[in-house]
Amino acid sequence: MRQRFEEYIFGLQEEIITSFERLDPNAPAFKRDSWVRAQGGKGVSGIFSAPLLGDASPAPQTVLERAGVNVWVTHGILPPPVIKEIHEDHPSIPYDARTSLPFFSAGISLVVHPRNPHAPTVQAGYYYFEITDEAVEGEESGKVIAWWFGGASDLIPSYLYEEDARYFHTTLQNVCNQHGTKLYPAFKKWCDEY
Repeated sequence: MRQRFEEYIFGLQEEIITSFERLDPNAPAFKRDSWVRAQGGKGVSGIFSAPLLGDASPAPQTVLERAGVNVWVTHGILPPPVIKEIHEDHPSIPYDARTSLPFFSAGISLVVHPRNPHAPTVQAGYYYFEITDEAVEGEESGKVIAWWFGGASDLIPSYLYEEDARYFHTTLQNVCNQHGTKLYPAFKKWCDEY
């Protein structure tokens, strides 16, 4: 699952950025910065910022004002206090006050601020997380003890247009319904309570 999800999010990031660049071909390109996490991992930040108004000439109008589309893949060791906190919600994860456990996490996040105040800001983040046993000699990672997907998405209007909200929720519901009709009502309830 690690490799599949990693390939998926890096491809999705490129697809999203390329779509924005096609939408507004006269705007500056997204700036991409690759990074490496010393404790284990890597990522790519994709950032767009509209040019500032200059003294000599006006900046070109762009569809977006600011946007970030970022991916990360990290791995390392969860210390006992973190495991204890996770264990409270997930008792199947073993907890010992003296034992750390390896983890793997990968995800994609985005925040998009359109220039037009009538177009809503959107933010979303989706990730895959797993906790494993210690790897035995000759294995890249230990046996998976627990894994889950998580995330959220928000539509943040400056001016509320009901048709935007309906479209947003209908799109999410259609995706959820591909995996069963009980998911969307449960997720929407959690969202409304949050």
